[in-house]
Amino acid sequence: LCNSDEHPAKEELYIRVLMGEKVAGVIISPTDENSTAAKALIESRIPVVAMDRRLCHLDVDTVIVDNVQGAYDAVAHLIRLGHCRIALIGGPVQITTARERQEGYEKALRNYGLAVDETLVRVGDFKQDSGSCTAGELLALDDPPTAIFAANNLMTLGALNAIHEKGLNIPRDVAIVGFDDMPWAPSLDPPLTTISQPTYDMGRTTADLLLKKIADNNRENVEIKLHPTLIVRRSCGLRVGKEVQTVVVQR
Repeated sequence: LCNSDEHPAKEELYIRVLMGEKVAGVIISPTDENSTAAKALIESRIPVVAMDRRLCHLDVDTVIVDNVQGAYDAVAHLIRLGHCRIALIGGPVQITTARERQEGYEKALRNYGLAVDETLVRVGDFKQDSGSCTAGELLALDDPPTAIFAANNLMTLGALNAIHEKGLNIPRDVAIVGFDDMPWAPSLDPPLTTISQPTYDMGRTTADLLLKKIADNNRENVEIKLHPTLIVRRSCGLRVGKEVQTVVVQR
């Protein structure tokens, strides 16, 4: 079990170690869609399954979430609540999930007749400090956003810190939606509206594909896309009483 912590050099080191240990197969969530280390794995004929993020230009089994739809649902929810100035705290452009979530953000704005304001778009690194820094920049604008969509859980935490440091009230002064529903999300004050990923199903499906690939490394590769769920709580201003309202995205 290896954690690259979003560092390509660590990813490359760990993959070299795994190849040296002659592992039977690898599940990878790549730091970069063009990961040379992942390419080396595939060329060595070690079975590989990409999870959560695509490996572009490489033919491998892939299990992902519909990030475009998840981001779309988050932003559309904010628009339906009356928000027009919605900011995005996105992730690194070399990671497919970051680009897909930005695509969903922009698609929702355009479908509801709103322009994409580049001054409201910030790029973080999927870590907490970048969420805090970028949210601080957004809130310091002369015309700050009334709502923020943060593209992963750590950047959401950072954004929450920045909002509290400025003495602002959620959702009265600024609403916020995160991507990734964490166990602590309902315990925040107010409870956090998020996009929930089917993490258990993702892990189970990925492991199943890897076992099948180990059994038959010549079978045709597949891509499986799972559906996210919008979990509506109170960080956007919608009061739902004691029960958490769950809106299941049907596709």
